[in-house]
Formats: sequence, C-alpha cells, structure tokens
Amino acid sequence: MSQSVIFRNQLLSSLGPEALEALSANLHSVSLPVKFTVAKPCQPIDAVYFIESGWISMVANLEDGSQAEVGFIGRDGMVGSSLTVGVNSCFVEAYVQAKATGFRMDVNTFRHALDFSPSLRSVIGRYHEALNAQTRRRRLAMGVIILNSVSLVGF
Repeated sequence: MSQSVIFRNQLLSSLGPEALEALSANLHSVSLPVKFTVAKPCQPIDAVYFIESGWISMVANLEDGSQAEVGFIGRDGMVGSSLTVGVNSCFVEAYVQAKATGFRMDVNTFRHALDFSPSLRSVIGRYHEALNAQTRRRRLAMGVIILNSVSLVGF
C-alpha cells in the first residue's frame, strides 16, 4: 500500500511515519456486508479491522439468547485492539451493523507491527482504553435504565 493513501480511519490517520511503515504494506482493503461477523466471543482473533465507513456493533450474548449492544466501532477505531494488552480474544461478538469498508490485517502481522513500533502500540493501546470506557459507561447506563424500569413496575 502506498504511503500517499489518505485514511478516513482516525487511528490510521493519526499515526506517524514509523507506525505507518509498520502497517501500510500489510493493510488490505475490504468491503464488509451487513451482519458479517468480524469477531466471536471467546474465540481467537484472526484479523484486525480498521473501519473507514459504516460501523461494527459490539454485542454481549446473554444466557437467555438475547443480545445487548455494549458498544460500537466506526471510523474512529478498530476491531482487535485487545491485542495491545496481550488479550487474544474478544469478550463480545462484533458484527457489521451498517455496510462497512476498511482495512484488514492478519493478526500475526499486526502483532509483529506492534513489536516493531512502540508508537503504534501506544496509539492503539490508548484507543483500547477509550473503547473499554465506552462499553463500561454503556453497560452502566443500561443497568440504570433496567433498575428504573423495575422500580416503576413495582409502584
């Protein structure tokens, strides 16, 4: 991939030359259809995805078979950021909610890029923490709504 590519993905566009060098040759453009699963819960991550358009829903599968959306990933981020902290699987299912485009990279190549570029690890690591904060706040809000609903029903 040419260094002159202009990325819409905010993570990729924020990277400096060292980090872009670690990634650019191994990013493959993809078009992802609605409902395409990019990560399954408790399964090894086989690729990372940097989203350029559309979005990915992060959903928790509940014991009764229902699902709850706990976060989403758009052109501000990526699927697979947990690899920066040594976690090789997702705790949720991640699938395309709105037709998406982006870049895909094999997980082993991504790990090598993280080892090669401390600045890449830093940028993706900060994003991973922001994504975790988003999902925690969303779960908290869902819990408050559920508790308020139960309280109202009991009145």
